Amino acid sequence: MLKWYVHVLCMGDNRWPKRILTWSLEGRRRGRPKIKWDSEVKRVMKQKNLTSKRCNNLVNIAKSNKDQYTS
Repeated sequence: MLKWYVHVLCMGDNRWPKRILTWSLEGRRRGRPKIKWDSEVKRVMKQKNLTSKRCNNLVNIAKSNKDQYTS
């Protein structure tokens, strides 16, 4: 799950998976709130003692490695 999360964060801002990751619905739903994907990612990150700053560092490292091989 975290591999996919970092993979999506590496994508360009115009890509659909990244746009959907940051998208939020407006309005109120009835009943129990659904478990969201990002809530599950945050739970797993907490279990592994990862912070969002650390994940962003991993994204930057992955992007720089990708740039090395594509240039």
